[in-house]
Amino acid sequence: MRPPSVSSPARPVDRKAYRSAPPSGRAEADAALRRIGARRARFRAVLILVSVVLVVTTAVVILLLASGGAAPRPELAFLQVGTLERTHAAKALLIRDETVYAAPAKGVFRPMAAEGARVPALGLLAYITPKDGQETLRKISDLEQQIADLQRDLLLRGKGSAARTVFSDADQSLSALADVLRRNAARGTLSGTGRLSSSIGILIARRNGDLSRIDFQDASLDGLLAEKATLEADLGLASTSVAATRPGIVSYATDGLEAVLLPAGVDALTAGDVLDRLSAVPARVDAAREVEAGAPVLKTIEGPYQYFAMVVSGVDASAFREGASVAVRFPSSPGLSIRAVVFRSRNAEQGLLLVLRTDLLVERFSDRRTEDVLLVRETDRGLKVEVASFVSYDSDSKRAVVKIVQDGYVRLSEVKVVAADRDEAIVEALPEAKYPVSAHAVLVVDPDAIAEGDYIG
Repeated sequence: MRPPSVSSPARPVDRKAYRSAPPSGRAEADAALRRIGARRARFRAVLILVSVVLVVTTAVVILLLASGGAAPRPELAFLQVGTLERTHAAKALLIRDETVYAAPAKGVFRPMAAEGARVPALGLLAYITPKDGQETLRKISDLEQQIADLQRDLLLRGKGSAARTVFSDADQSLSALADVLRRNAARGTLSGTGRLSSSIGILIARRNGDLSRIDFQDASLDGLLAEKATLEADLGLASTSVAATRPGIVSYATDGLEAVLLPAGVDALTAGDVLDRLSAVPARVDAAREVEAGAPVLKTIEGPYQYFAMVVSGVDASAFREGASVAVRFPSSPGLSIRAVVFRSRNAEQGLLLVLRTDLLVERFSDRRTEDVLLVRETDRGLKVEVASFVSYDSDSKRAVVKIVQDGYVRLSEVKVVAADRDEAIVEALPEAKYPVSAHAVLVVDPDAIAEGDYIG
C-alpha cells in the first residue's frame, strides 16, 4: 500500500499587502472620478466668475443711469453755402381766354369730350337730345351693357384677342377716375362729381367704339352692334350737336366770369378789382342733364397762357420784378411746383398787386376760378444753419452764437445773422470772433448736448 500523502502547511495571508495592490480595473475607475471632479470644479469657478461680471456690469449700468446716462454724443454737420427761401401765401384769381357754349335747344345734355381734353375747331363737344329721345337713350345704354358683357365672355373663350388691350387701357383710366371719386367722398365733397361722371361716360363710349372695330366672329354680337348703330343713327338725326368754334380745352364748369375776366384786361386790373372778384366769385355751375335752350353747358379755354392775379401782403414790388421768374407751389397739391413769369408787379394800398403768367397746368386748373398759391423766392445766400443750432440769438443786433469744433474741442463762435426765418438762417463770420466760422467748418447742431471746451477728437 502506498502511504498517505502529506500536504504542505498553509501560508498566512498578508492583508496589508492585499489592500495596497488593488486590481487594475479599480485604478482606472478612480482616475475617471478624479477627472470628473476636476471638471466640475472648473465649471463652478467659471460660473462664479460670470456671475461676478454680470453683477458688476449691472451695477455700473445702474450708476450710469442714476448719474444721467452715457456721455453725450452731439450731432455734428459741416457748414455749407446755401440759399434761404421766403414764401408768401395768397389766393389767386385765374384769368384765361374762354368761350362759353349755350344749349341750342331744350333737351338732355350729352357731353362728348372729357373734362380737360383738347378739341380742335369744329370738334364735337356735346349733343342735346330731345326729351322724347330718352327712351332711345335707355335702349342704347342697355345694349351697350349687353355688348360689353358678351365681348368679355368671348374674350375669355379666346376670341377677339386684340380686345384685351382695349379693356386693359380703359380699365386703368376708369380706375383712376373712380379713385378721385372715392377721395372726394372721403373728404366730404361732391364738387366735380358731374364732370367726373361725364368723363367716365366718355371713356366707356370710347372703349365701346374701339371694341366695335374688332371682329369677334360672333353672330349674336354682330346683331347687337347693328341694332345699337340703328338707334344711334335715329337719335343723332333727332339731336342737336354742339361743336367747338375754336380749338381749346374743355371744361363743363361755368361761373359767368368768362366774358368779364379776359387776358386783354389784365393790364387794367387794380388791387381792389382783384380783391372784389376774389370775395364774390360765383359758384361753379355744372352742366345739368336736362337743359333749357340758351343755358350755358360748357366752355373751352383757348390760348397758351393763363394768369394768376393776386394781392400779396408783407412784400413790395422790388421782391417780384416784372419779367422775372418765380417759383409757385400749390398747397392743394403737395409736391406740385412750377415757375411763372411776373407779368405785373405794382405796389398798392391793399398790398402788392401781382400778376403771374404761365402756360403750365391749364388743363389741370380748367375747372377752377381761384387757387391758393405759395410764392417762393430766394432772398439770401451764404452759410446756412438751422435756427435750433443757435446757443443764443439777439434779433435786434442780428448777432448769434453757435458751437463749432476746432482742433477737436468745442468752441463758441459769434456770427452775424444775415437773414432768418422760423427754421433756417444765413450767417457770416464776424472779423472780431476768436473762432470764426467758415465753409466746411464742423457745426454742433444740438448745442445743448455738449459743453464748451469738451474734447470730441
